[in-house]
Amino acid sequence: MDNRTRLLAIKKIIDKYSDINHHLSNEEINSYLFNEYNEDCFRKVISSDFKALQNFYPENKYVYKHKSGYYSELKPFSFTELKILIDSLNAISDIDEDSLNNLNNKLLSFASIYQEKYLNIPLKSKHPRNNFFNNVDLILKAIAEKMYLQVNYQYWKEFREIRPLYLLYDEGHYYLLHSYPQDKKKRIYSLRLSRIKNLNISSKFIDEEEISLKTIQRFISNSKKTFNTDNYSYVKIKYANKPNLIERLKEDFINIDFYPDYAIINTDINSQFFSLISSYQKEIEIVEPIEVRNTYKKFLNDILTYYL
Repeated sequence: MDNRTRLLAIKKIIDKYSDINHHLSNEEINSYLFNEYNEDCFRKVISSDFKALQNFYPENKYVYKHKSGYYSELKPFSFTELKILIDSLNAISDIDEDSLNNLNNKLLSFASIYQEKYLNIPLKSKHPRNNFFNNVDLILKAIAEKMYLQVNYQYWKEFREIRPLYLLYDEGHYYLLHSYPQDKKKRIYSLRLSRIKNLNISSKFIDEEEISLKTIQRFISNSKKTFNTDNYSYVKIKYANKPNLIERLKEDFINIDFYPDYAIINTDINSQFFSLISSYQKEIEIVEPIEVRNTYKKFLNDILTYYL
């Protein structure tokens, strides 16, 4: 195999068998070379070819990390973009099966083998598909044009204005990551798209400071347990009748509705949420869902074990 052919073979291997979460060692690349191209080469040759890839294809962001190996950080489409394209394609009713399969296979060629099995998971949505994809279009337009959205969500009593940040797909569901214009701390929240009842693009343009992609990615990483399970996104609490407590709750939980004897918090249920709840000590109590109440008990017991 000549140098150019081997270089292209290594590129195809890294594109297909790696992504930002799955890296390849020299041995693994050499194994794929041998099994798929009947080529065997030394570690130094692979390292040299990889440096050439980085120079020839800077847009792909080929990365090497000393302890984990080689991978391609940037694909032609992000995972969520690919999922939207595939779901939109499969929502078309007047397309023959052969054309559908052909187009699906072309789109799947842009994914790593680790992403393929998730891209064909059927869309989970109780709403009509046309309405769902209309919402996706509006969200992407609002993000691109930096405009606020007016959203009516399943657990909300009325429309609320949000700042759309990022569209994420995980384990059969789409999520809209967003912040609130009035939140000075610029905290990030998520809404499951299948629970959005209505949304409209606001006439207001976003004039706030940008929330960096790095901050959004850190939120996704920290909230992974929320995205890959069917955790509840609301919590019912009782709160003590104390001065300034309601104002503090409003500040800590932007997405909260108050009722005569209780309050409903719409939030991502993770360790960050439980830490904030624990700071109130006896002033508030999680009432339901019972699963969240039990998880909070475990969270407190785990902390207590360090002091026993």
